[in-house]
Amino acid sequence: MIETESTLEAWKKLLRHIYENGNNYVDEDNRRCREILNFVVTIKNPEKDVTKPIDLLNSFEKWRYPPLDKIANSILSPDHINSKFSYSYGPRLFNFSGQLNQLDDFVIPVLQKEWWSRKALVNFWDNMIDSSMNKKASPGMTNILFKIIDKKKLNVTAIIRSNDMFFGWPANVYHLYVIQKYVAKKLGLEIGEIITFSFSAHIFEDQFEFVEQVI
Repeated sequence: MIETESTLEAWKKLLRHIYENGNNYVDEDNRRCREILNFVVTIKNPEKDVTKPIDLLNSFEKWRYPPLDKIANSILSPDHINSKFSYSYGPRLFNFSGQLNQLDDFVIPVLQKEWWSRKALVNFWDNMIDSSMNKKASPGMTNILFKIIDKKKLNVTAIIRSNDMFFGWPANVYHLYVIQKYVAKKLGLEIGEIITFSFSAHIFEDQFEFVEQVI
């Protein structure tokens, strides 16, 4: 478990922990990985520097992200805009199964009615689509729980089944921050903690030289 004030500090610590303590294996794509299972990371003050890991990645020519507005739009837009995968987080969030806006029609009303609720959960995994032996690209982030703390702050906890902690985690955290900010604004709350729970937290061998530079 990693707990820090800032996003960049969390990223550096989690990478060091996996690099030094992870188990090696070869995945289904024949990539050599180093993995920690059931890995929890808590960022207590994500607003402080939530984009810093992305900025650092962009300094490496090999590992560059699109602009921040495009990253944000990929989770705030109900339209499928990611051509790399057969899914986008935005449609799963705002138009799940073509029927449900999970934030505006469920999470926000639930928390407006009962600020203490433990039901404010969104789901990205669609069993009718993703639970198939033949489907390769499925959401890594499967759930987000929204929890109000002391009637003041909004915490978010993400469940991530498979998490590339070097290149994927910084985008996951930024996505979570964008969603957290969206909900917090609607509820008149401050930004609280961001927590990620990764069933498989891993890095790849072809990332090791860059991981060494980060940590």
